[in-house]
Amino acid sequence: MLKSKLIPTLICMILVIGLVGAYDSHKQNTDLNYVEEVANADSCVLSSINYPDGTSSYVNATMDKSHFNFNYTILSGNFSQLGDTCIKITCYDASATPEYESGVKCLTITTTANPGTIFLIILLYSLGIIFFIATWFVDEEFFVYITGLFFLLGGIFLMIYGIDFLNDWMTRGIAFISIGIGFLFTIGAYIYNSYSKYQGDEEDYEWNTIT
Repeated sequence: MLKSKLIPTLICMILVIGLVGAYDSHKQNTDLNYVEEVANADSCVLSSINYPDGTSSYVNATMDKSHFNFNYTILSGNFSQLGDTCIKITCYDASATPEYESGVKCLTITTTANPGTIFLIILLYSLGIIFFIATWFVDEEFFVYITGLFFLLGGIFLMIYGIDFLNDWMTRGIAFISIGIGFLFTIGAYIYNSYSKYQGDEEDYEWNTIT
């Protein structure tokens, strides 16, 4: 019964993670390894970059090709302005008519890697704390498993994306501690569950032996 009530919560988490992944953003003043998948293209060129203030930079740099992927590292100086920065590429295919096609991808430059990620990290830790408190009132080891899962996911997301004012060794330290707590809860719940089951089997065996 308790497990079935957690299913909507887990579904909501998956939806939130999907929304975070769908949101295109980039952290201010950091390099970007731009990758574009283009089938049937002989070459691609990073044509230009349009900045939030309306100015443009004409790059005309050839992108590196790996199978169907074309990539180019755009330096951090191109992401100093907050707002929408649009990257235009032009790909060439000698066998097609016309022989080239253009594409534009816009990124929202923010002070953090992704505003939605910060919300997700806060949500994960909040749920972890809620389920941890619930373990004191409900005798259900599944709650302990879920608590460990939330702390594990929170630590992983924190390590990958960080928080603007903590995005350094402090972030990694907090992330490692969070992951450690998550493992502790998860493994602890497993050991406790195994021990309880073993004790129950022992009691049943002794009772059956006596009777």
